[in-house]
Amino acid sequence: LLASSVISVSIALVLYLLIDRFILSQSIALIIAIIIAIVSYAVLVILFKAFSYEDLLVVPFGKKLADVLLEHKMIIK
Repeated sequence: LLASSVISVSIALVLYLLIDRFILSQSIALIIAIIIAIVSYAVLVILFKAFSYEDLLVVPFGKKLADVLLEHKMIIK
């Protein structure tokens, strides 16, 4: 999980700086960077297989999510 956090924060920071430079609006750059950080973190957690089937069962709609990820062999049971 630490690697996912570090990578997603790095991506968000770089994108924030690039967007801020070209759009000239810090608010828009911040919102876009936060959305990108959330999406990249979720993707990285799945790619690194950081959660097991049982871990996902405790979150809302976790059973459905766990079944889909298990079907695509993105998590272990």
